Amino acid sequence: MNKKTIITIVFAISIITKLQAQWEVSSVGFQVGPGLGIKFQKSTTADLVPGFNFSYQKMNDSTNKTDYFRVGYDVGFNAMFNNGGTFFLQAGIQYRAVGFRRLIEGLKTHDSIQYFGYIDGNSQTGSKDVRYQYQYHMIELPLNYLIGMQNIEKMFNPFTWFIIVGVTPSFLFTNTMWAHTYGFDIQGVNIIRGQKDVNFNYKKIMIHGNIGAKFMFRNPENDNIKFSIQPTIYIPTGSMTAAGSGLNMWIPSINLHAGINYTF
Repeated sequence: MNKKTIITIVFAISIITKLQAQWEVSSVGFQVGPGLGIKFQKSTTADLVPGFNFSYQKMNDSTNKTDYFRVGYDVGFNAMFNNGGTFFLQAGIQYRAVGFRRLIEGLKTHDSIQYFGYIDGNSQTGSKDVRYQYQYHMIELPLNYLIGMQNIEKMFNPFTWFIIVGVTPSFLFTNTMWAHTYGFDIQGVNIIRGQKDVNFNYKKIMIHGNIGAKFMFRNPENDNIKFSIQPTIYIPTGSMTAAGSGLNMWIPSINLHAGINYTF
């Protein structure tokens, strides 16, 4: 476990400890689910990309046309706090990944592939295609305010639901790339893995706003166990690329958390 992850976990525990001093712990839970990322990207300069013979504007136009499948998922733990009413606080820690898959067809001998390098001059003739994906991996500390949409008398019914608003500090700890080339290779290989994102500088800390809902269903065999579904929209409050990167990039995402909570 690296140092940044340890610091993040300690920070999450300190938040939960402070909440517990003023609010009663209502439940603790686990959640996991898929996500759909939506990328917004724009060029901030017409300068050439370092090491390549095309501009940020050209790269921006190209990559905006080739995104075709967004992938993401998350897994985490949460605790809900209550002070006796229909309003709750939910704090937690989660791992979330967002990213994209791409297919680029009909590449030319002297074209370059974003992230990976140049087509080898000795590559075979014919169609040159590449399929690749990249993902951003984050540790996050979601802090949400839950507004109960039922009267207090109905909060213990088999079905309960809430509106959620909140904020999520996100700590980017790595970004990973994978590519498989067809009809050509790059420096003698056609499967490329690792951290090859040479064009961007990313912020290590970002803030996302949250909005969503949480639906809880009581286990008929045990009143203390609740199953939950929590659709959440994560909205970045700024670009994830650092100043001077040549591109600004925002990746809002829609995640569908499914989980289980143990209530006290």
